[in-house]
Amino acid sequence: MKKQIIFFLLMGFFLTGETFAGNALMNQAQHKQTKEKMAGMKKMKMHSADTTQMANKNSIVRKGMINVEALDKNHDGKLYEDVMDWNVISDQPGTCPLCGMKLREMTVQQVKNNLKEHGFKYK
Repeated sequence: MKKQIIFFLLMGFFLTGETFAGNALMNQAQHKQTKEKMAGMKKMKMHSADTTQMANKNSIVRKGMINVEALDKNHDGKLYEDVMDWNVISDQPGTCPLCGMKLREMTVQQVKNNLKEHGFKYK
């Protein structure tokens, strides 16, 4: 009888110890995944901040009232605009500092129409 009790106690201890070890391994794996997710989110946040800083430094991201005629510095009637970020307008070809898309060549009137259609103020 004593042997049976000792056997059951040892089995219980063995199984419980194995469960604790399993939980510890599981917690380590979850901790690693959480840490990796947080690192990824931090990188995304930093990229977002970098993009915002670039947009502030870069004069082709237009804010407020946009004087479309004044943007056509070489007076050829053409401008370059991002079709995703309509307020990104330049007199030269390039890429959008916000999304990286190539700016598309458009007439001054097309740019005005796009700004009007997408709710931007212009003159």
